[in-house]
Amino acid sequence: MAIQLNIENYESLISSIQSLFSAGGISAVIVTMYDDADATVITNDAAGNGIANRALASAVKKDSIEGVAGSVTICFTDGSTIEVVEGELAKWYILSTKGYI
Repeated sequence: MAIQLNIENYESLISSIQSLFSAGGISAVIVTMYDDADATVITNDAAGNGIANRALASAVKKDSIEGVAGSVTICFTDGSTIEVVEGELAKWYILSTKGYI
């Protein structure tokens, strides 16, 4: 099941990533991003490439302050990023793992 990516769910995202790594033996946490809650339409990055099975490098949350919407930015190991801004188009994600060390 896909989980909506937003500032309210940020702590859950980080907890899930930490749990996957703490289980041990994996080489990467992989994320696929979707435009819909049913996880049928893969999100494209700024270059028009689908964000499917990309290795996660980091996730950063910016809280809302004085009229500026909060956001969550996902950075991938290939150098690409996606920012999901509160109140704009919603995105969903599914996490998985890659390989064993």
